[in-house]
Amino acid sequence: MASVEGSGDASSSNGVDFLLTASILAAAATTVVISLLQSDHVSRKFLLNPQRLQLKRRQEYEYYWDKCIKKINLQVDYYLMGGISAYQQSGSASDRPNADPLEKIVNPISGQEEIERFVKEEFVAPSSAETGSRSTMRILKIDSNVYDSGDPRAFVFLLKSSGSSAEVFQLPLTTFATTLQAHFETQITTTAFCFVADASSGAASNLIENLVSNSAPDVKVVSQPTWMVSLASIMLSSAKVDDSKMRQIMFALCRLEAWNAHQEWKISVGSTPKRRIQTVVMTLPGQASTSVLLPVIQSAFPEDRHVFAYDGCVPSVQRALRLSKAERGTDLQTALDSVLTLSNDSTRHCIPLGGNSATPSTQYLSSKIRTLPSALSMLPVQHARVVETWMMSVDAFFALKHNERANGYLPYVFRYDYLSGAECNDFAKGSNPYWSLCSLLQHITGSRSNGLDDLILTKAIRWMQEFHSTDAVACVDPNFPIKTIENCVFQHKSILIGDKTLQDTVLPKQHWTLKQASKKGGCACCGPEPDDEEEEEEQEQKKSRHSGQSTQTKKDATSLPKQPATGYVDGAMSFAFDPARFS
Repeated sequence: MASVEGSGDASSSNGVDFLLTASILAAAATTVVISLLQSDHVSRKFLLNPQRLQLKRRQEYEYYWDKCIKKINLQVDYYLMGGISAYQQSGSASDRPNADPLEKIVNPISGQEEIERFVKEEFVAPSSAETGSRSTMRILKIDSNVYDSGDPRAFVFLLKSSGSSAEVFQLPLTTFATTLQAHFETQITTTAFCFVADASSGAASNLIENLVSNSAPDVKVVSQPTWMVSLASIMLSSAKVDDSKMRQIMFALCRLEAWNAHQEWKISVGSTPKRRIQTVVMTLPGQASTSVLLPVIQSAFPEDRHVFAYDGCVPSVQRALRLSKAERGTDLQTALDSVLTLSNDSTRHCIPLGGNSATPSTQYLSSKIRTLPSALSMLPVQHARVVETWMMSVDAFFALKHNERANGYLPYVFRYDYLSGAECNDFAKGSNPYWSLCSLLQHITGSRSNGLDDLILTKAIRWMQEFHSTDAVACVDPNFPIKTIENCVFQHKSILIGDKTLQDTVLPKQHWTLKQASKKGGCACCGPEPDDEEEEEEQEQKKSRHSGQSTQTKKDATSLPKQPATGYVDGAMSFAFDPARFS
């Protein structure tokens, strides 16, 4: 009897084990099936149509950008708390106060009178004062109002004053920025801005940053500030700030960066510097932010200099994929400059930054081009998101160029391979790389009229000769979807212009111009044809032989400057009357 009961217990135990094992396997199988069904490959191949696939992908894009902005803010908080050593010395979690420890080091300033007093003491006070001339202000972050329970739409603006003492201030973004903007508008400044927008997955803007930093001592580079990304997220959020207010905010914060550059220059060389900062170069944080930020920057600074730096779509996609694979998400920055620069996050080049608002510049491009979702659905999400990011940047450029008479947008359109191609090893005077380098530096430094400083040019050529590009973009993978990427780009009809370059790309010439007179068919996603200009000259010569005209005479005629329609004639260029009538 006992044996029968023992065998019954054993069989019951085996049955329970079997059911438990089956449940675990079923749960694991269900998890695997759900993961497969949610994967982008299965979704685009079997489950979702192109429109629904784009909606699914946009949710992923929003998640990545939300994660990026939270990481930016946490990095700043981590730096303010002193890094890991501060947490190790603070004891166990039960020993710490329940309140946010940042409250102990942040000085909140909220009232209008307080803000006006703060601006007057820090920026309006005579610069001859010892404390005023030796202090600097760094823009730490723009965040939601986490330190008090005010209006959730009131964003804060944190500053750090470095000098004899260090303090952190918390101010309402809109109120502080409009107050600071009113102050800066009354000040006369000799500093010019040069804003660099990117459509090359960072290669072109990085080249400009390093080139200028190593050659032009009177130029300050502000590289990809993180506060611009936070400002872009505010523009896309439900708590959207009014456009006029956003222009004031952008104006105030950029002028604050210029003011801070002067303060740092004074500290480094003394109270009476021999050579002041003449230009502040600000690079936008990645090609993803261009479509959101560039229109606001142009409206806030219509008279300052701009550079639009680009490369083809195919090499930009390859470059972004390499950056994404090489990224290490666990790295924590300890230096303040690294914390405030968005240079270690591939999100800025790989993930589109857009929304569903009525403003065209902030919408996803796949919402504006009807045929683009179908073309993008043929690509894996890793490729498709970079393609749309690149196209949104170029689309923002075209949107401003199409209305340039009203908005005054006249940038230096810089093609990356004009300074990074295989033929750019030699910068001999008169060569194409030489003229491209000269024109770019002349535009950035504002020295086209007075001539570029020989020392700057010498340093720039030396740096370019030592520059060994590791940016290999040749397609060695035969399975790389070049044709599919080109098909996506072709859905944007405006890109199909201009000598296989973007509109008004500055050509490598001694007498360069920001506006090109002629256009030829081509697209920005393909590589350049090195013999295009030679073929054009040959065609011109053939036409001239058939017509009996001289190409040299034609070139000389077209090289003359266009006369303004004033009713007067320049006697140095042409006769004021027809001499045949008096012969």
